Amino acid sequence: MSPSIKEMVRAKSLYKKARKLRKKGEILRSIDLLEKSLKLYPSFQEACVELLGLYEMVGDEWGVSQCKKRLEALSSGTTLEEAASDAKQEGEAKIEEVQVEAPRVRELYDAMTDLEEAIRARVEKKEVKRKSKTASKKEKMENPATKALREKIRASIVQTGKEQAHVRQKLKDYLHLALFFESVDELEKAIEIMEKIIMAEKTNPKIWERLGLLYAKVFRFGEALYCFKRANLIEITPEREQMIEALKKLAFPHKPLEKTKTTEAERFYNMGIKLYIQQNDLVRALYYIKKAIDLDPKYENAWIVEQLKKQHERVLAAIS
Repeated sequence: MSPSIKEMVRAKSLYKKARKLRKKGEILRSIDLLEKSLKLYPSFQEACVELLGLYEMVGDEWGVSQCKKRLEALSSGTTLEEAASDAKQEGEAKIEEVQVEAPRVRELYDAMTDLEEAIRARVEKKEVKRKSKTASKKEKMENPATKALREKIRASIVQTGKEQAHVRQKLKDYLHLALFFESVDELEKAIEIMEKIIMAEKTNPKIWERLGLLYAKVFRFGEALYCFKRANLIEITPEREQMIEALKKLAFPHKPLEKTKTTEAERFYNMGIKLYIQQNDLVRALYYIKKAIDLDPKYENAWIVEQLKKQHERVLAAIS
C-alpha cells in the first residue's frame, strides 16, 4: 500500500529536521526521526541513505545491513513487501539479541541526551554571563562618575609631569648656585645649598661626591668621609676608594694604623691630597701627586690629576 500525500509530506519534514539535528551533533535523535520518516514513506531513498550513514557512524551493524537491503530493493525494483518479508525472516533470529541490548542502548541514548542538555545549558549560561559582563562594563564606562574619574586621573598625571619638570629645573638652578658659591670661596653657603639638593637626590653619587669635597675643604673630614662612602655604595670607583682611604687618615689621625712601612711615594701622594683639600694649593698638590706617580705608578689617579689640572687652569684663566 503506497503512502498518502500527507504521509509523504510528513516524512520529508521529519527528514529535514533529522538533517538539522545531525549538523548540531544530536545523532540519536536524528536516527529516531529518520526511522519515523521511513515508516511513513518506506520508499524514501534519501532518508534511507542518510540513516545508513548514521548507523555506520554509531556502529549499528544490523541497522546498516537493513538499510543496504532496502536500498538494493529500491534500486532493483523489488517490491517493498518482499524486501520487508526477507528482512523479517532474517531479523527474527536477532530479535533476542536486540531485546537483550535494547536497555543498554536506551541507557546510552538517555545519557547522551542528558549530556547534550547539560552542554547546551552550560553554553547558554556562559553566553548570558558574557552579555551581562559586556553590558555592565559598557554601562560603567558610560557612567558620568567614571568619566569624571578618568578625566581627573588624566589631569593628575599631566600635573605630576609638570611638577616633576619644575622640581628638576629647580634642582639644576640650585646646583649652579652652589657651584658659583664654591668658585668664590663661599663654601658654607655652597654646603647649605648642596645639603638641600642631596635631600632630593639621595641616589646620585656625583652629588654626594661634590658635597664630600666641600666638607673636606672646610676641614669637616668625618662628614666628607660619610659622603664619599655613600657615593661609593651607589657606584664603586677606584678614585672614590682612594679618597676614602685618604679621608680616613685625616678624619681619624690618632687611630692606630696597621704596622706597614709607608713608602716615599705614599707620603708624597698623601701630602698632595692634604695640600689640595686643606690649603687649596693646586700647584704644590699637583707637584707632589705627580712626584708620587713617578716613584710608583700604582698611585696614578687620573681623576684627581684631571680635577687639579682643570681647577688650576680655571685659576690661571681668572688671573689673566
